[in-house]
Amino acid sequence: MPIVKNQDIHIFYEVIGQGQPLVLLHGFAGNSKDWQRNGYVETLSDDYQLILIDERGHGLSDKPHDPAAYEMQKRTSDIVAVLEDLDLRKSHVWGYSMGGEVCFGLAQFHADCIESLIIGGMAPLPPAHPEAYDDQIAVLKSGIAAAADAWGYDSSERREEFLRNDPKALIASTIAARDWSGCEDILETLEIPCLIYVGKADSFMFDAAKRGASQISKAKLVIIPGLDHGQAYADSRLILPHVRDFLQNRIKK
Repeated sequence: MPIVKNQDIHIFYEVIGQGQPLVLLHGFAGNSKDWQRNGYVETLSDDYQLILIDERGHGLSDKPHDPAAYEMQKRTSDIVAVLEDLDLRKSHVWGYSMGGEVCFGLAQFHADCIESLIIGGMAPLPPAHPEAYDDQIAVLKSGIAAAADAWGYDSSERREEFLRNDPKALIASTIAARDWSGCEDILETLEIPCLIYVGKADSFMFDAAKRGASQISKAKLVIIPGLDHGQAYADSRLILPHVRDFLQNRIKK
């Protein structure tokens, strides 16, 4: 199992496939296996070197309990550490939800490492509804099993996976996300090609994603009809055609 040490944090990652490197960053309370479960890896691994990373606080990576450990500069430095471990100077990067937040952080702090960005269900803005994060913290304080019940993890496989999470690490990660100031100040000068997509029924991120995309000159916005926040991650059949077209156009150039 490849593990890289970034300062005092061990980060697990896995490499599948060959071709242009493409980093995949999962959402909150998930792990790198989500990309396999949702059908992305099987479809993309013939054409891309997929780099699946368990972000700090998740999966097989270390899970600190201090919110300061999840500051954006530290989270993005984990991704750079993985690229350096693989002797890669640059990569395409795709993140969903929390992973998309890290993508924007990479654009802010490590733009020279990015070929292009694919960002789903996230905006480069401070949280519009910080109280939603406080609600999330309150649920997690009731315990990981109670959180699984509250958030509808009813299938045995998904529930078992979710129960492996460390609730104190998830709380720390949530506090850092709630307090993130965004990166709106870099958007107008951002030269990295971006694909931003969001479900039309994503009440959490729809308006913010549209606003953020409108401020990036090299951003393409795709709105997926009928999908909410979770569905726009889980339904790879509706997402992959847009991503494939975007990446192929970048590689041709």
